[in-house]
Amino acid sequence: MVRTLAILVALLALVGGAAAETRLQGNPVQGGLLIGRTDPGATVVLDGRSVRVDADGVFVLGFHRDAPASADLTVTAPDGSVDRRTLAIAARTYDIQRIDGLPSRMVTPPPEVTERIRRENARIAALREVDRPESQFRSGFVWPAIGRISGSTAASAS
Repeated sequence: MVRTLAILVALLALVGGAAAETRLQGNPVQGGLLIGRTDPGATVVLDGRSVRVDADGVFVLGFHRDAPASADLTVTAPDGSVDRRTLAIAARTYDIQRIDGLPSRMVTPPPEVTERIRRENARIAALREVDRPESQFRSGFVWPAIGRISGSTAASAS
């Protein structure tokens, strides 16, 4: 009887297992990142787009600088249980800098420069489509260059 009860409890745990516990770290703000952790083998979808989850269940979410006020996150655990959340995305105020008085060749470049810009943008777009399994974001980020910071965001989200 005790053995039968133990087997029944074990089967119930397998069939009706608890939903994946998904933890998010960071500030959901326009232009911001969240690092998430869920069960290994879970699938993550943000606003209808699949998000890569590494073998340890870690993933990263990024928000466009003009992201809408909310985002829908769906995490499906390996056992099929689903965790759905609506993330509130805070607006961010940007310190916009303007450059006036540029020579016209800098504002409207000649055709050969326009063609180079087109080629370079196509290469950038192709690289943005690459999806690799590495999770280098786990080791943190470094500044891409040392020098004056321009085009920065305001210190606080509004």
